[in-house]
Amino acid sequence: MTDTTRPQSRTRFAPRAFLARHLTVRPLLFALSLVVTVVFVAVLVWGLDSYAAFSRTTRQADLKQTVRILIERGLDARHVPAVSDMASGIVAEAGFKPALARKDAAALGRILRDNFGQKYVATGQITLLSLTVFDETLAPIAETKARSFRTVPWDGFLAALARRSGAQRKRIAMKYMLDANGEPVHVMVFPVGALRTLGYMGIVTSPLPALSGLGRTLDATVTIQSLGGRELLKQTSAPAAQDSASHGDSAPHGRIFDTVRTSFATKDGVELFRLLIKTDVTAWEDEARKVQRISYAIAFTTILLVWGVGFWLMRAIVFRRIAAMSSALRRITAGERVEEVEIPPAGEDEIGQMSRDMKTVVGYVSEIVALKENLSTTNTRLHHEIAERVRIEADLRAAKEQADFANRAKSEFLANMSHELRTPLNAVIGFSELIKSEAFGPVGTEQYRDYANDINESGQHLLGLINDILDLSKIESGAEDLHEEAIGVPQIAESALRLVQQRAARGAVTLEVDVPGDLPLLHADARKLKQILVNLLSNAIKFTEPGGKVSLSVRRARDRGHEFEISDTGIGIAHGDLQKIFAPFQQADSNLNRKYEGTGLGLPLTMALVEMHEASLTLESQLGVGTTVTVCFPPARTLHLPANAPARQATG
Repeated sequence: MTDTTRPQSRTRFAPRAFLARHLTVRPLLFALSLVVTVVFVAVLVWGLDSYAAFSRTTRQADLKQTVRILIERGLDARHVPAVSDMASGIVAEAGFKPALARKDAAALGRILRDNFGQKYVATGQITLLSLTVFDETLAPIAETKARSFRTVPWDGFLAALARRSGAQRKRIAMKYMLDANGEPVHVMVFPVGALRTLGYMGIVTSPLPALSGLGRTLDATVTIQSLGGRELLKQTSAPAAQDSASHGDSAPHGRIFDTVRTSFATKDGVELFRLLIKTDVTAWEDEARKVQRISYAIAFTTILLVWGVGFWLMRAIVFRRIAAMSSALRRITAGERVEEVEIPPAGEDEIGQMSRDMKTVVGYVSEIVALKENLSTTNTRLHHEIAERVRIEADLRAAKEQADFANRAKSEFLANMSHELRTPLNAVIGFSELIKSEAFGPVGTEQYRDYANDINESGQHLLGLINDILDLSKIESGAEDLHEEAIGVPQIAESALRLVQQRAARGAVTLEVDVPGDLPLLHADARKLKQILVNLLSNAIKFTEPGGKVSLSVRRARDRGHEFEISDTGIGIAHGDLQKIFAPFQQADSNLNRKYEGTGLGLPLTMALVEMHEASLTLESQLGVGTTVTVCFPPARTLHLPANAPARQATG
């Protein structure tokens, strides 16, 4: 018997249909409003927390800066004058200078030991660690020091002092450094003698007494530690001291403390000690919490007002009109004629526009069907066009890859050929130089020596051409690197000018230079920067008639980096040739009988070197008037270093 029972169809859950049937406009608007409210509250909380964190960070940064200023003022205004006064007092004693003149170690030792108890040390203004007397050659004669003091690294400091000139060695030299125990010390070398330097007084002191009162000034507990973590000095303000006495190390009930860690380093970058600053931030935190509570109250009150007013307006203005529109649409879909359906009055808003458009909805249905068919046809045609565009793009990509491969092959060929030509060419130059200079005896005939000179000059010219080809091919293949360093621009400009002065003199061309001596340092490759300037100056001289002028100026714009400007009063370049001259082996005058020599590699190589530095090169020229070339380096390559920062000295 055949089972004719049909399988029951399983109903599939459709989320969109479910939402369309059960989710109405009002719950949807309520959900959207709730989401907006949650996002607003989250953003508010995040903003208040971020502002509190920013304020805390700013407060800590200000505290660190204040501590550094107080320490520097304490050292400069209290410690250094006190040590200088003590040194002057020791040197002014009646027997000190005679004993130093005859290098009497015993007498000098007694004077040094006696001064360990003078008023500055006794009153605590100075913690004296060591007194040393040196002769005029900085060799020690006598020394006395505290028992707990081990030693201080004199060698480097004395070596730097020995390198000074005679006038500079008569000045007081001082430095902050770390002793053998890792504790900060202040070293001062005081010259003795007015007209003639008899010797030097070396004083080693601790700078810590000059920092007394730091905790009271900051109204905080300040702990100074060595770099190894050992406590050197601890200062506490009066309120903080009372809290510590009553509660120990733990914070009092209801009080909030913030600990800031920082360090103090000298101007030359030597870190001397570290600081822990514990401040009472209870008032600040209370004020921050008060601002948060007020902000939350204002925010929630605003949300409630917006919700209440918004829903009332939505019900009065939107929901009633939408209900009337829905009723009219139901009557139209039920088969009633549009003319018989009462359309709600049209206003000037979107719902009013929808009321006006409702009368044309039925007529648009047929047009939509026709448009759908047209869209299908158009879609098919677009698919074919897209496939054709993809094929064309693939062909173009393949052509570009072939062009790139050919360019790399060309660069590699030029580099290999340049290497192969340089070896025999160096031999030609060397042997012609020997013949020209008659190193192994006279050549006999004067004409042979002239021929040797012509061979040597031609070889030098060809070697320069090969070097330019090799440099250009290395840059194009990506094998050339920059060796960047901090360089002085005036020195580089002077070195480049020395290389072209002789050529300018031969062509009767005047060179003018405007390079300020106070330009900041430039972070660049010194050799390549000089090559850029030499190429541009040589080009300007070559195309300038006798009696003309070539000028080099360097300046630093306010919102840009270094700008090098080379201008001439030469023949100029036609507007149509400006782009051609940057292509390799191209010149504005490319005829075989052209007037000016050259291979056309100077400007392309210069442009490549400029782009390696992320700089820009612009060229302005007027035929018969002259040419101006400007090379502008980015501001990031300008180094704002102090005047005594080391800079590379360019050599000619």
